[in-house]
Amino acid sequence: MDFETFVKKAAALIPCAVRHEPENEELHLSLKVKEDRKQIVRAYQFEESGKVMVRFYTVIGKADAFSEKQLLSLLELNFSLLQGAFALYAGEIIITETIPLEESRVGDAVQILHYIAQMADSYEKMTLGLDKN
Repeated sequence: MDFETFVKKAAALIPCAVRHEPENEELHLSLKVKEDRKQIVRAYQFEESGKVMVRFYTVIGKADAFSEKQLLSLLELNFSLLQGAFALYAGEIIITETIPLEESRVGDAVQILHYIAQMADSYEKMTLGLDKN
């Protein structure tokens, strides 16, 4: 199964809206995490050691919006996450998870999408008090 089919099948099971971003070859999935809150999870493919990989990530907020104490708490929270990890990417705090396309099931992607969207939204709400991403 190719990357786009894989991600779209997972999105259909959630269900969530999917939008293709041609300038960066990403798929953007809009997940409803609570009645009044949503989280955009981005997905793209890349190759590593001859394997096609799928990376999912969702933005929490600009890194400079977080205090040093909040950023340190992210590092501590990484240990307790069941999936994914907090990271810094392009000046933004994100949660990310990477899986091998061929070895993964659509159900794996569904679980990852739900989990990282929920975790990102919870941390976004707790630290920024907003629903920005």
